[in-house]
Amino acid sequence: DGRMMGAYGVKVAPMFTVKDKDAKVLGNYVNGLPGVTVKRVGKSLSIFSAVWQLDMEFVKEIVKMSGIHSYSELTDPLEANDALISVHARFPGKKKFSLPKKTDVLDVYNKKIIARKADTFEADFKLHESKLFYYGDDADELLKKLNQL
Repeated sequence: DGRMMGAYGVKVAPMFTVKDKDAKVLGNYVNGLPGVTVKRVGKSLSIFSAVWQLDMEFVKEIVKMSGIHSYSELTDPLEANDALISVHARFPGKKKFSLPKKTDVLDVYNKKIIARKADTFEADFKLHESKLFYYGDDADELLKKLNQL
């Protein structure tokens, strides 16, 4: 789409490229050789990237192509697993999150249930605030344990 990624203003000579004709080319080196490619291999999406600085919009596109669950469309640092979502706010404001199933959500640091039987939830963040959310049908039990500490 015309975007440039990597070191702006620096032309990089290809050291590696993909020659697999079945791989989809998403980006090229300045000399036209494939610089970013994807290929479905079984259930996985294999990615080759010569770019060392990917922009977040591109990363979000790769996530969508892979078919994995995306917890957020934001560009805030986020880590998630089957029970926890950890977020650090690069920017302040209300942020929306998507869960892989309908369940309860506990704001761990504030010891408060913030959603019931929901597959999405929102939370307000101050600039550079970090939050940890637990999601699961046993959120009330965890809340009781936290309140005993």
